Amino acid sequence: MYVNKVRSSYSLFKHTDIDLKDYPELPEYPSHVSDVLHVDRIVGDVPNKPRALAALAAWNTELNKVVPDPEQPGEIKSWKQVNLIFVNMGMDLPQEYGYALQDKWKNGNKNDFIVSFSPASDGSMKWVHAFSWSEVDMLKLEVQDYMTEQGYGKDFVPIVEHVAQMVADQFVRKQFADFNYLQIEVSATSIYIIWGLEMSLLACYMYKCIKIFLQRRRNMTFYS
Repeated sequence: MYVNKVRSSYSLFKHTDIDLKDYPELPEYPSHVSDVLHVDRIVGDVPNKPRALAALAAWNTELNKVVPDPEQPGEIKSWKQVNLIFVNMGMDLPQEYGYALQDKWKNGNKNDFIVSFSPASDGSMKWVHAFSWSEVDMLKLEVQDYMTEQGYGKDFVPIVEHVAQMVADQFVRKQFADFNYLQIEVSATSIYIIWGLEMSLLACYMYKCIKIFLQRRRNMTFYS
């Protein structure tokens, strides 16, 4: 099973004009396991949801199937190493909800491709916002365009099938090497505390050196 290991700070990508306190009703990252031992990766209601969930689970299994590793002969790997997730944010909401979800979930796990959307009351899509650590931005744009043109409709299964095929064709996972270093956000108070500790350690070291120096001088004076 492919394991998520995102170790990069999201602060560089956070939407500066979004305050999560203004969006208290945002959904949590999906973790509910269904009766067939799949994580339900459609958050919120969609038309024909049971079949849509089954179709998405089948696609996520396919996207993570074991295949030979062309870069390491004799070894195997997970194929696309991606989990496709759909999130219905609710009817007729502003697009800022999609940005807020991206901030709350901190862009998702490293192998996620997340599609958030808000249906309009007339059956169209008010907006679609796809996000992922993958740097294939064209895929995100094409998914957004497709779902906007397709509309909400009366059956979500065709949308799952089409978007999953787009992900299979274009998704490229961001490499672990790009996440080697954990960026720690340090506040001004933390900086002062760290500086104070460093100065204290330096003072202790200097005191010890001076004490040793004076002791040696006393010993030299005594023996002379």
